[in-house]
Amino acid sequence: MAKNSSTPMTIRIDDDARRALLIACEHEHRSQANMIEFLIIDYFRRNGMAYPPEEAKQEISKD
Repeated sequence: MAKNSSTPMTIRIDDDARRALLIACEHEHRSQANMIEFLIIDYFRRNGMAYPPEEAKQEISKD
C-alpha cells in the first residue's frame, strides 16, 4: 500500500492495552505504529466500510 504522507500522533492508552499492543506487535513482527495502522484498516474492512474513508480524504485535502 503506497502512502502519500504520515502524521505523527501522541496517544494515551492504559498499561494493559499497551502491554497487549506490544505482544501483538511481537507476534505479528510489526512496529507499534504499523500495528495501530493495520488495526484501523482491519476494523474498516471487517465492518464493510471503505478505507480510506472519503470524508477523511476530503478533510485532509482542505488543510
